[in-house]
Amino acid sequence: MIQHKDSRNLIGIEPCKIVFEEDTKYHTIHGVARLTKDEAVVSGDNFSFLELENGQDILCLSDGMGSGIDACKESETVIELMEKFLEARFFQRNGDPHDEFGDGHPRRGGYFFNDRYGGSRPL
Repeated sequence: MIQHKDSRNLIGIEPCKIVFEEDTKYHTIHGVARLTKDEAVVSGDNFSFLELENGQDILCLSDGMGSGIDACKESETVIELMEKFLEARFFQRNGDPHDEFGDGHPRRGGYFFNDRYGGSRPL
């Protein structure tokens, strides 16, 4: 059992409610390191890491297929779309959605679910 993240940490004189919840079996640690290609100022790759209330983590990766501001904007759009799809529960399992959106600019994205109660879901 652990204290809920929104529960009070200090107990004072006035009455308060402290909420405890089941702790997850697994925990995640994530970080990022970035390098640009060909001395570009901005990388074309982007990511998003979402921690859901139900104990799931979702890692989204997007490759803007290049470097620079345009590639970065393209991959940010892919991340935003993937997050909207996930909010709508469009994706049911790990996958690799990608498309050219009909404009000749390839973009590639992928996502991975991790369950902190039961462990990673298979790819």
